[in-house]
Amino acid sequence: MGILIKDIQTTKDGVELSNCYASVLNGHIHIRKGRNDKYHIECEFGVWPSENARRQGFRPIRKIGEVAFFEGELPPYSEIYNALYTKLKTEWYTNYEDVLTNTEPETSNVV
Repeated sequence: MGILIKDIQTTKDGVELSNCYASVLNGHIHIRKGRNDKYHIECEFGVWPSENARRQGFRPIRKIGEVAFFEGELPPYSEIYNALYTKLKTEWYTNYEDVLTNTEPETSNVV
């Protein structure tokens, strides 16, 4: 699961890339319960030149941290992923396409 970024991404070296791929970096999502039954959920997204580069284990060209908050009971993991991806899409990119293939690690690293 990830997004295909249609906007041009510029690397540190000034190279412009289009159709980059973004997904949760290393499959890590951190969950903490705060006061007043509010959950603080944090993850780091990576951006790769392509989905194939992600699958082959290349380092991302960019890292983006995102945080989501939930009040009350902790929602199912699928809702957590959706909330984090929604924040990524609404706060960082305007021109993207959802990619529903699974390139995440096979084991869950939710802590």
